[in-house]
Amino acid sequence: MKRKLSQNLNKLEKHYRGNFAKDLMMLYYIAIVVSILALISTSLILFPLLLVLYSFPLYIILIFLGIIFGLLFDILLHHLTGLNKEHHLNAGLFVFIAGFVLFFVMSFYSNKVIMDLNIPNYPHNPFFVSLAYSCSFLLPYVYSRIRKK
Repeated sequence: MKRKLSQNLNKLEKHYRGNFAKDLMMLYYIAIVVSILALISTSLILFPLLLVLYSFPLYIILIFLGIIFGLLFDILLHHLTGLNKEHHLNAGLFVFIAGFVLFFVMSFYSNKVIMDLNIPNYPHNPFFVSLAYSCSFLLPYVYSRIRKK
């Protein structure tokens, strides 16, 4: 009787671990998709600001929003226990690259609109705009990884 109960418990534990790993990976990919959607919505919301703001106020807003969304991303990944360092690194790198590309494109098109509509604003450097947001997005993530060590 004990042996059979022990075998059944072992089967149940293996089944639970297998399903837990699948659910964890699904949550991991959902977290990445949610982060990408947040990046897209942020870049669309900031498009009008790119048209009217320049220099210091623009970069302050970019850095502030980057840190806020980066903090949310870090909290989301932090609570997915069972992920190894590779998963965290891949997610951070993927979201960093996606954010960089999105803000580069938005800045490029805002410059185009500024020129086409003769808006009295200077064109932005798409590289620095995207770098400011992407780096500030990664700051909470990097800080939490350094603090863990």
